[in-house]
Amino acid sequence: MINHKTIIASLSIWLLTCATAAQAETQEATGGDYYDQYSESSQAENAQAATPAEEPKEADVQPVFDEVDDATLMKYAAAVVELRKIHTQYQQELADVQDQEKALQLQKTMQDEMIQMIQSKGLDLDTYNQITEQMRVDEDLLDRFNQMTKAQES
Repeated sequence: MINHKTIIASLSIWLLTCATAAQAETQEATGGDYYDQYSESSQAENAQAATPAEEPKEADVQPVFDEVDDATLMKYAAAVVELRKIHTQYQQELADVQDQEKALQLQKTMQDEMIQMIQSKGLDLDTYNQITEQMRVDEDLLDRFNQMTKAQES
């Protein structure tokens, strides 16, 4: 049985990833560099908060991920392009729904359709979730992903 809470969390992370990519594209279009601004502000905050005697905390340790090959990332990018379409379709339908039970049913249907679509692209949910998590900390992977989705959306 598929744990829908895990899927909801993954979809939330996916939406965060999309928002981050969109912010980066906006910054790039306006001449700014989103990642440099983020890195500079994070470095300043970390420098203020850290003292030489502090030991790294468990939360500061980055998880170790396997390298994502181009073929797997291409499947992931294809899945995300389709996920965006499904999400947009259902968001439009949900906007018109007044009944909460019908809205919950539509959300469940959307989640089920998204899961099936991810699997149809040749990915299992664990791999999809791992790549989503990895993109939160791996800017190179995020850049590769953005290049692939731009190519697929064109």
